[in-house]
Amino acid sequence: MWRNKYHKRGYWRTCFIVLQFIVLLFSNINSLAQELDLDYYIKKASSELDSSKYKQAIITINEALENDYESNTLLEIRAYAYYKTKDISRAVGDIEFLIDNETKEIKLYSILCVYYLNNKNESKALDILFEQYNLSNQSLLEGLEILSKAEKLKVTELINNQLKNEEVDSLLYSISSIINFSQNNFNQAYSDLIIALENEKDNGYLYFIYGQIKLNRKEYITSIASFNSSIEYGYKDIEVYKQRAIAKGFTEDFNGAIEDYDYCIKHKSEDYELYYLRAIAKNYIRDYYGAIKDLDKSIELNGDNASAYNYRGIIYTNVSQYAAAILDFEKTIALDPKHPFTYNNIGLAKINASQSNTAEPYFTKAIELDPKHADAYYNRGRLRFTYGRINEAKQDLIKTIELNFQNPNAHYLVAKCFIQEKGIKKNKKLENLICKELEIASSMEHPQAKDLFEKLCQKQEEVIDETQEKTETQDEISE
Repeated sequence: MWRNKYHKRGYWRTCFIVLQFIVLLFSNINSLAQELDLDYYIKKASSELDSSKYKQAIITINEALENDYESNTLLEIRAYAYYKTKDISRAVGDIEFLIDNETKEIKLYSILCVYYLNNKNESKALDILFEQYNLSNQSLLEGLEILSKAEKLKVTELINNQLKNEEVDSLLYSISSIINFSQNNFNQAYSDLIIALENEKDNGYLYFIYGQIKLNRKEYITSIASFNSSIEYGYKDIEVYKQRAIAKGFTEDFNGAIEDYDYCIKHKSEDYELYYLRAIAKNYIRDYYGAIKDLDKSIELNGDNASAYNYRGIIYTNVSQYAAAILDFEKTIALDPKHPFTYNNIGLAKINASQSNTAEPYFTKAIELDPKHADAYYNRGRLRFTYGRINEAKQDLIKTIELNFQNPNAHYLVAKCFIQEKGIKKNKKLENLICKELEIASSMEHPQAKDLFEKLCQKQEEVIDETQEKTETQDEISE
């Protein structure tokens, strides 16, 4: 009897536990389904936003909210979609709700600022700018990028009017620097930052902007110093290291640049551009196969990046793999038919691959796309000289010198063209031109020019017909 009661009690207890498990299981499944459905709505609305289908994004979000899927992310997307459809009042309604709920999307404050400016409430608009700046310097720049050009000008005018007052809040210069930077007013932003950083000496983000402006002004050494300060004062975004690497490249500190790119790739391994940029630095230190490996990865991540194929073609040329170079250059042209550097480079690769008879049209195409492409004129002129088309070669080489006076090979070859002419007709003027060009090339340390200058111009010996002499000039590869 006791045993039967025990079994019955155990049976019901087991049933109760199973029932609890089932309820919990269905609750978790339902919760998971809701999360999956919310994720679906967020992805769908985000995709519609990215495709500029703003009205459709609003419809999608409204449907989600009607189905009780509450999410700040959905409201952030809808606020931006309302703004893009010029329904500012509804956008402001969503933004104010989000602010009350402590949204992280501080960049939306800029829309609020414009709303108050449109309603002639400059004091409130200014308060919004200060609040946005204090919450996140970076979000102010991101928010300004949302605005139209006309709206940015309104915000700029607001700040400029405030800076005319006798008593100026020092933060206005910080805000002004970011506003001017967002509109590519780099000189004014530069001036603002000088004052701003006196008051905010430990603001890493302002140093980052300062570094970018200096990089734009080609002040490479001081831009590196600004990026260093940015990192020192706590703004350590990947973009800081990337921009510093670019600046180091311009100062020929390629190993330093590679170290920065290594750091970036460690934290952002799926960014194809980082591998591409590191490959360029590796090429300069002659780590050709390391560069090819990086370009392989860059292309794997983004097969539509024409520049990666072009640069890999250049490196294949450097290691004398001309067939592979030609394939990469042809792929570049397929992706970007108007890439003038590539047409020049494929012409050179064909010459090196003993396909000179098919090279000239590529140089001509490069010149057609870019009439100031000095390398293409030089390479076509050199090729024409090789084939004995002296007058055409001379015209190309004179044009090369016009575009790039510092090319010693062009001066040397144009002198050779004049020598060919002098062999046909005696002309004192031609003798002067020959000596002038040889002297210029000699001053640029061109060894053959030095020898020929001494032979023809200093010793005044009889001119020797050198029609068959092979030129030993260096190929000019464009990057």
